[in-house]
Amino acid sequence: MDTAFWHLKYEWVKPGMTQKQIPGKVMGYLWDHNFQNAGFAVVASGSNTNPYHRPFTDRIVRPGDMIIFDLAGLCFKGYVVDYIRCWPVAAKFTPEQKAAYKKCYNTLMLTLKAMNPGGTSADVCGQFPRCLDDEGTWTGLESIHSMGLAMHEGLMATNGHSFEYSDVFERNMYFVRSVGRERSHHRQGISTYYVVPVRGGSARGHVSW
Repeated sequence: MDTAFWHLKYEWVKPGMTQKQIPGKVMGYLWDHNFQNAGFAVVASGSNTNPYHRPFTDRIVRPGDMIIFDLAGLCFKGYVVDYIRCWPVAAKFTPEQKAAYKKCYNTLMLTLKAMNPGGTSADVCGQFPRCLDDEGTWTGLESIHSMGLAMHEGLMATNGHSFEYSDVFERNMYFVRSVGRERSHHRQGISTYYVVPVRGGSARGHVSW
C-alpha cells in the first residue's frame, strides 16, 4: 500500500483527470499484486473535500487542489489495511494547508498517548472533537478501529457510543486511527497504525508532508 500511495502522489494523479479515473488505477494495481479484496476507495478533491464528499465524481482535478484518498478494507492474505492520505495536487503545501495538516497530526499523537494497556476506548474518544448537531449527536468521522488480522473480530470506537459501551485495551492490539480537519474551503485527513504497547509506543505507517 505504501508503494501504491507513492504511485498515486508521484505518477498517477495529474491535473485534468477526473476523480473517477483515479480509483481504477489503484484497484488495478492491487489486483495485479494479489490482493484478495481491494475494498473501496474514497477520492475527494478541491471543494469536494469540505464538506467531505465521499462518492467520487466526474469533478476535474485541478493544480493546487487538496486531494484525499481513503482506501479501506484492502485485504492481502487475510491482513486488512486502511489508509488515508492527502496532499495538494502538483503543488506544495500552502501555510494554511500546513496548519491544517499539523492540527491533524497533533490530534493523532494526542490520541495515541491514551492507548495503553488497561486504558479504555472512552479515554481515547475523550480526545476527539465534540462535533454536535442540534440534537446533540456525536460525530462518527473521528474513530479508531481494529486492523490487520484483528479486523475479523475487532472493535470500533467513536464518540457516538464508546462512552456508554467502552472497551479495554490490551497489549498488542492493533488499531488504525483516522483524523480529519477542516480549514477554510478544504479538508485534510491522515491515518496511522498503532500497536498497544507495554509502555510507550510509536505510530507506524505514517507519511508526513
